[in-house]
This record gives sequence, C-alpha cells and structure tokens, in this order.
Amino acid sequence: SAERLLFVIILSGLYIMNQQSTSANINHHDDPYSSADPIPSTKPDCDNNNNEGIQRGLEQNASSNEFETITMAPTHSPTGTPMETGVVENESTPKEDVNATEQKWVKDRLVVHLGKEHFFWHYGQRRLCQMLQDMTLTGEIQQDPDYFRDPIPGRPTPKLVTELNCNSIRGYFGFGEGNWVSAVYSSRMAAARAKVDYSFSCRPDTRNPLKLLLPWLEVEQKAPTMDDPWPYTGPIATVEEVCAQNYAKIRLDKFADQIVDDMRKMAVSLLGSQNDGIRQHPSVPIDQPPMIPDVVLDDVVIHFRCGDIMGGGGRKDYGMIKFTEYLRWINKDETKRIGILTQPFDPKKLRQKDVYNAGKCKTATYLLHKTLQDFVPDATITIHNGDNETIPLVYARLVMAKQAFISLSSLTWFPLIGTFGHGYFQKGNEGVNPFAEYLPAKMDHVTMMTGAWLSQKQISKKTLNQTLQWFVTPE
Repeated sequence: SAERLLFVIILSGLYIMNQQSTSANINHHDDPYSSADPIPSTKPDCDNNNNEGIQRGLEQNASSNEFETITMAPTHSPTGTPMETGVVENESTPKEDVNATEQKWVKDRLVVHLGKEHFFWHYGQRRLCQMLQDMTLTGEIQQDPDYFRDPIPGRPTPKLVTELNCNSIRGYFGFGEGNWVSAVYSSRMAAARAKVDYSFSCRPDTRNPLKLLLPWLEVEQKAPTMDDPWPYTGPIATVEEVCAQNYAKIRLDKFADQIVDDMRKMAVSLLGSQNDGIRQHPSVPIDQPPMIPDVVLDDVVIHFRCGDIMGGGGRKDYGMIKFTEYLRWINKDETKRIGILTQPFDPKKLRQKDVYNAGKCKTATYLLHKTLQDFVPDATITIHNGDNETIPLVYARLVMAKQAFISLSSLTWFPLIGTFGHGYFQKGNEGVNPFAEYLPAKMDHVTMMTGAWLSQKQISKKTLNQTLQWFVTPE
C-alpha cells in the first residue's frame, strides 16, 4: 500500500543518514565490576571460591528449561512474567548481534528491530527518538504527555523490538553490563514517551539469569494509553529528558520506580523471600526456593570499585571516597556482618589494564577491611570476590542489605536504589550517574554522600602510601 511504502522510504532514509553521520565520543564509564584483588599479612575473611550453595544453584539451573525456550521468541521472562504471544513469534528475529536497525511488517503492524546505532551512547538516544518520530508518522514526539493521536483503523500500534546476544554484549562498543542496563532503560523510556509498544529480550540460547543481568530486564511494555498515560509513578519525563543526545541529560531517575521493582524482584528470586515481611516481592511466592541457596546476607554491603581507579589514568569523573565516610553512616550498633564487593584476587581474571595495578588494589581493599573491623570489632567482615560471585548475585546482595554503599559506578547504581534497606551513593557528575542527585527528593531510602573523594587523575599523581593515608584521614 502507499502508506506502507511511505514508512519504508522514511525509515530507509533515516538509516542511511545514521550510517553517514559522524559518531562523537562522550564521557562513559567502564564496567566497574572486573578489576583487581588483595592478600595481606593478615588475611580477612574471603568467600570460598567453591561456595557450596552458590555452586549448587548454578548446577541446578544450568540445564533447567525454566529460563529457556526452544523457539526464538520467549513467552515468559526469566522471572516468569507472561510475554505477549501471537505476533511475537513472527516479530522476533534470530540475530547474531545488533549491528543494524531493521524494520518489517507483521500482520499490518510496523515492527522495528533496534540496532546498536540507536542505543544511548554516541548520540544514539537522539537517533532513537528521530526513528520513533518516523515510526509514528509525527514531526516530533509531542511535548504534551496527554496528547494521544487517533488510531489508524486496522493499523496496530508500532512496536520497537530489541533482542540481544546477551553473552557477548561487551563486544558492542566494548561497554559492560552496567552500560547496557542503562541502554535498556533509556530505550524503554523513549518508547513509552513516543507511545509505541516495546519488547526487550535476550536470545534464548544466551539467556542465563544466574550469570547475566540483562535476562532480568526482559519485558513486553505496552504503549501508554489515555487510561494509563505513563506506566510509572512520578512526574512524566519531558521530551528533552528522554531524547537528549548527551548522556548527562538523560533523566533515568524518572524511571526509578520501575528500576526499583525490577531489582527487588531479581534479588528475591535469587536469594529467596526473607522472614522479616519486608524483603519480599509480590510476584515471587513466599515459599519459592531461592535460585542460589544458602547465601548468608550481610547487614552492610559496600561496593568497592578499585582496579581501574587506581590504574594511573587521567579521568576526573570517577574515583574513590574516604573510608571515614563509610564510618560516618554505618549503624555500628545494628551491624553484625559487613560484605565488601570487589574484584577477583586472581590476576588471570582481571582486565588487562587492571593487572598492573592489582597489588595497589589489594592493599587498598585490605586497608578498608581493617578500617571497618576497627570500627565494628565484633562484626564478621567478608570480601565477596570468589569465582561464583556473579554480577546478579552482587546486585542481590546490595538489594537485600540493610545499608548499601556504592562507589561512582553505573553498574551498581541500579541495585542501590532498589535496596530494601538504605542506600548511600557518591554525588554523580556528567560522566557517571548525572541523574542520581535527583533521587533523594523522590525516595527517602537513599542518601547522597558529599564527602571528599579522589579522582583517578588525582590518585595517579600520588604515591600509594599517600593515597592510603588520605583514605583513613578524617576531613
């Protein structure tokens, strides 16, 4: 039909323009959970790499079909949420990667498969919004959130689809899982703001919820309607806040309620409902066995990002906070267990750029352990960095903690705001979590720490002893 031909021409033209456009680098943050490790004269408690409960969970689920389907189009998310059926099977496209955006028609519905050039890095969010305008035949995404165009008779709502090889996402631009979590939520926000349907899934043969984060974000998101104009609580994000070409201006905090729900559902599924009546989720049965059994939860959990920050680089947008800042906030009277989340000890398991500085990170990690032990002498303090300490488990530990602390990190910002307890984070900046500063006004369970911190560039100009002394010297 003429209308269909017009859609094809518009999208083809947009794709060509995007291919010809010059991508510009913006400040981005590496995946923080993959650096170095420690071993001092007095070795603190560390997770046994053969943790029986975690290993048993991995083995029990390795061959399970609960999170895999034999078709290319899943009917349920990893957490059991029903996904749209019927046209989905034909909308899903088996792909080895997400190199290019593709469009096709399925039962008179326009379905666009999102390619990597339309994710939020390198101005991809702006290109995504331009494509959404073309999908909906509008000159622009309407500023008025209450505007709803009249449906075209016989023409279903357009749909944006993302299906990733979730095992190899690091190959796309080299970004880690934290960046991809940001990308998924950014594209969901844009689709909701443009009022189109949205689907995200991992390719079925790459869906491993015990080791990967993205399977937990699988979703079938319906376009907002007049009866449900914005599917999330709080102020509706403006077009500028959703479609900004600069990462620093994308307001992911406007999606915080959905992020909180996703994080808590994942944590309860992995570690089980707790008997306190708080650390539970309505979609996870109370008596449902945890996917990872026998995990001992900590009262206080600290994500200590170390290897890349002490790596002698020149970045100013991320760094390390004073250890005394943790002591300022930890409730020592109610703290019996503290967990430190950091990188593996084995240099063979580190990124190449972190290997050289593994010794520095090791020393700093154990100084943090000693500082905490001196502050709470009777507490059991454990460094969680064994072979089975997967990123989903790291997330779950932060969510289940009574007090959770994170460094400047895009990866652990998500479970931090999802914590059932109280979360503490460093003030963000243009390169790392620029939207985080808006959260305390929206959520009373998070606190922004504004204490002194050293950037990677500042650390590179100090000796190791000077840096260590700075960590433990009160302001």
